[in-house]
Amino acid sequence: MENGLNFSKWEFSTWETYVGSTLGGAIGALATIPGAGIYLGSVFGNAASTAISMGLENATGRSSYSGVNFISNILVSGAIGLVSAGIVDCHMNISGINKGSHSFKQFFKSGLTKNRKYNYSMSMKTFGKGVIWKTVDGFSSSWMLSSMLQGYINSL
Repeated sequence: MENGLNFSKWEFSTWETYVGSTLGGAIGALATIPGAGIYLGSVFGNAASTAISMGLENATGRSSYSGVNFISNILVSGAIGLVSAGIVDCHMNISGINKGSHSFKQFFKSGLTKNRKYNYSMSMKTFGKGVIWKTVDGFSSSWMLSSMLQGYINSL
């Protein structure tokens, strides 16, 4: 197929990609702590996901990315995170985690608001819910976006 998207051929990503996406989501969650904001979390999450995935692929011998390729992909991934933060909402909705009024997402966002407006300390339970929410969101959005991009790359 020339100059187009080929959605008829799907391939699973490598285990290194899934590990990188999961850990990148967790790192993005930690970087979204009060005061840092969603943009910083998205930049660090995307960059970490790419760095971990590519690093694992190099370590296992699946790929042999050069230093320049490695760094440039991390920078591009971080830039995409910055631009897409708050705009691209591409993730799986899971009731109780990131969907619904009593989800982990809502509890964490409420904790951030209370911290910012009233200088309340966030409990470890609320912070843990935020880490779980951002890990699930980071993994699912990274997986979905990388699947779409891989389909585009394969069509070239």
